[in-house]
Amino acid sequence: MGLDAHVKKNVEKMLEQLRSEDPQVREEAVWRLSRWGDEEAVGALAEAAWDASGGVRMTSRLALAAVGTREAARALVTIAADPEYPDPEIGVEMSGLGDIVVEPAIEAARNPRSRESLNLVYMLHFVPEAAVPRLIDLLDSDEPDGLRRWAVEALEYIQTHQPVPQALPALWRCVRRSGGPELRGDAAAFIGHILDDPAQVFPAAMEFLSDDAPEVRMAGLLALAGVPGERGLEHVRRCLDDESAMVRARAASVLVEHGEGDGLTSVLLDCLRQGPVAVLPEARRALVRLGHLDDVLDIVEERWLMSEDPATRRTGAACLYERSPRCAELATRLLTDSDDSVVSTAIDALEQQGRRAEAAVDRLCDLVEAGGRNAPDAARALGGIGSSGGTDVLISALFGPPLLAACAAHSLGQIGDLAAIEPLAAATANESDEVAEAAAQALGEYGPAAVHVAPVLLAEVARHRDLRTDAIKEALAAMGPGVTPYLLPALGQPDSPAHATAVELLVRLGASAVPALVEALDSGDATVAGRAAWILGAIGPPARSAVPHMTWLLLDTDDSVRVNAAVAMVKLGEGASARPILEELKHHTDLRIRNHARAALKELDDPHGRSR
Repeated sequence: MGLDAHVKKNVEKMLEQLRSEDPQVREEAVWRLSRWGDEEAVGALAEAAWDASGGVRMTSRLALAAVGTREAARALVTIAADPEYPDPEIGVEMSGLGDIVVEPAIEAARNPRSRESLNLVYMLHFVPEAAVPRLIDLLDSDEPDGLRRWAVEALEYIQTHQPVPQALPALWRCVRRSGGPELRGDAAAFIGHILDDPAQVFPAAMEFLSDDAPEVRMAGLLALAGVPGERGLEHVRRCLDDESAMVRARAASVLVEHGEGDGLTSVLLDCLRQGPVAVLPEARRALVRLGHLDDVLDIVEERWLMSEDPATRRTGAACLYERSPRCAELATRLLTDSDDSVVSTAIDALEQQGRRAEAAVDRLCDLVEAGGRNAPDAARALGGIGSSGGTDVLISALFGPPLLAACAAHSLGQIGDLAAIEPLAAATANESDEVAEAAAQALGEYGPAAVHVAPVLLAEVARHRDLRTDAIKEALAAMGPGVTPYLLPALGQPDSPAHATAVELLVRLGASAVPALVEALDSGDATVAGRAAWILGAIGPPARSAVPHMTWLLLDTDDSVRVNAAVAMVKLGEGASARPILEELKHHTDLRIRNHARAALKELDDPHGRSR
């Protein structure tokens, strides 16, 4: 068989394994496919990056990066550019790919929908040496403003990790000579962020305030907010008479942040009544700080929530996050809005309201059961509200699509209804790591009340699926001392992944586990007795009551039990009794026993060789 035929046969085998029901098999297939790096393999890896298992998705992205070709880089960028991709903040995979990522990213950003993806911006900060010069070139180009605004956004994100002062000349050119008002405003605001010397900030702010575009003048106000003393605030106050409601609202907001309030309420309310939609967030924050939430809601309800324009209603809905009965009432009404984005914003607001939003539970349950795009958010909001009225619907959702199931699991943990414990335990075996992890975290919220499902969790640990094991361990630990009897049988299964988990948790349980561990010393099972002795030593002083029981183990016929007991007695301050046994076992034919004995003897002696 020739090399090409051999490669083809292996690729076909891996492709077949990608269809396995076992996520571990799929993950292994992904890694093997990355070795071949041909066109068919890259396509399969890109498809696997959308797998239901988070582990498979992450491995697929790493595998594409390992392939390292331009085609693989384009596949990674395509994934990052999709706003619907389930994993946030992906991009570390790109760090070794350099400039072959940057051009595909810019090409993807030409699509307005791709510019909505935070991942597309996030990934570029991993390749700043290649990204920054190209983004600066983009600022100086004749490309559409939307793409150039995206370049500003990307540079701003890179700036949060490393300074980009080299972008200043291009940003100034954007402000002074090119672009529409929104691009120029973005560039001006970024200049204010880059400059950190008040001697530079003040003249820049003055130039911005003299600009014809309100967006640029608003950037000037932001810059002045960082100028210490009265010098900057004096110019901010002058902007209270600006012709633009947006600028007046920004000026009033800056002054409120600096502790001023006299006369600002009427300015802000006037901006709300007469200004454009964009003025709402700024004016709302300032008015709420001044104690005028009800006045804000009166205007929002009349002017924004009753608008025929969905974007306007969505902006109004974003004002309902303040915790108040009226915000909860208005947000509940919006759950029947005809526009999904308005409903989504209302759901997010309701999540913040807690029990004030109980009237929304039935409608949120309907949205979960409908399974549309707002179903996961509705499931999450039910947890924020905390009412058990959504328990049955959330339990059913545990067996739905992964994102919905994970949100349902988190909410069940917040609600705390005991009826959810068994379904959550079953969900720790879900094929999706995200669902399993969320279910385990939810069980941790129940604490000791969930101890009876410990065997289910230990069985899942035994399947050795790493991404969920830590969450399951934390859930078991939260169950408290009552979990001890369920952990002890695993001490006799040294080849099971559950064994290491049981050992770790028993050590963490400390003094509360000592009585059961003492009983395990007399179990008659050498493996269990030896491990129990080791754990008691690791627990330390709280386990000193076990010493009389351990003394008998020094005479055991199994040398592995004897060495574990002797080592434990050293840990418990009874080294003198253990020394003869350790001296004997340091010459043992079994390397493991010999090393344990020698390490314990070394611990017994101080650096000068004197006996403790």
